Amino acid sequence: MPDKTEINSKIEGVVTYWGVKDAKESFQKLVDCGASIHEKLQNVGEGILVAAVKDPFGNVFGIIKNPHFSLKNNIN
Repeated sequence: MPDKTEINSKIEGVVTYWGVKDAKESFQKLVDCGASIHEKLQNVGEGILVAAVKDPFGNVFGIIKNPHFSLKNNIN
């Protein structure tokens, strides 16, 4: 029988970031939808804002607002 204690262990070494237009609003919406805060919203320099959340399944992903890149060509 499989050891069920291993099911919830996730590797948190890699975080994928989604580009967003409004980091504060997007971060709050994710938390309101059930994500838990993994890394608070922070300015990492030159107006770049990043944050990371953990979804209800334990997956970690981030958001990024980078004023140096255009979001107009993103896939919707």
